[in-house]
Amino acid sequence: MATFTAKDASGATIYFGASGAGTVGDPFKAFAVDDGPAVAGTYTYTTSANMTAAANIGPAPTSGEKSVLLQAVISTDTAMNIILQMETTPSSERVKFFLPANSVVVFVPRYPLKLGTADKRWQAIASIAGNVAFHVMTRSEA
Repeated sequence: MATFTAKDASGATIYFGASGAGTVGDPFKAFAVDDGPAVAGTYTYTTSANMTAAANIGPAPTSGEKSVLLQAVISTDTAMNIILQMETTPSSERVKFFLPANSVVVFVPRYPLKLGTADKRWQAIASIAGNVAFHVMTRSEA
């Protein structure tokens, strides 16, 4: 097994091997698990049996600020397309998912998506009727 080393921010040597990373005393300590977004946000849970008309999936941002999508978990029991868009703006599609029946997508954008207009919410619209659930984490920023 190969072992590689690197220096952390404090200058301590970190050892990397097949089983993870650690220190000199414990060179193969496993990496910590991901604990989600590193910023505070608002969690919203929304369900619908028919979301063929646009529906809010997140809260309104702080007055004068824009809503930022940090992550979304979308599940459905029916094959459908899901569009995430800006509130009250037709054709403001930001993200589109093509989902098979009985599926789940976990969407965590590398760079959080910010709506272009202040005081607008994230909305979703489905291509056909069917049960769908959204677990969404958003925050507000200027």
